[in-house]
Formats: sequence, structure tokens, C-alpha cells
Amino acid sequence: MKKRELRLIGIDDWMRPVYQDQYKRMWKDVNLGEKRPALYSAETMEDEPGFPLEDAYTILIPGENK
Repeated sequence: MKKRELRLIGIDDWMRPVYQDQYKRMWKDVNLGEKRPALYSAETMEDEPGFPLEDAYTILIPGENK
């Protein structure tokens, strides 16, 4: 599988950063943006985090990644 490319799409009600990958899958950082992200799957912004992201990933930063 190709490395996932994550883009920040918002913050949920629990202050967790929410990312979306190139496959339109959502991932929530249960570390609340502190230290290394601990990313877990989610179907919507309101969902509780599900399964951990075990694939390699890159967090894309607007203006830096091309």
C-alpha cells in the first residue's frame, strides 16, 4: 500500500485534530496534537476514534508539501 498523505480538515468537539487521507478516510489524533500523533479511524467528525492507523503516513502542511 502507498504511504498515506494526511491533510488537516478540522478539530472535533473533544479538541482532537482530524485528518483526511487521499482515500477520503478520516483519522483523529487522540494525543490532541501534542507530541507524536496517535491516529485512529473515524467515519465522521462526530464519531469516536476507532482502529489505529498502522500504515506509513505523511502529514501534509499547506505551502510546504508539493
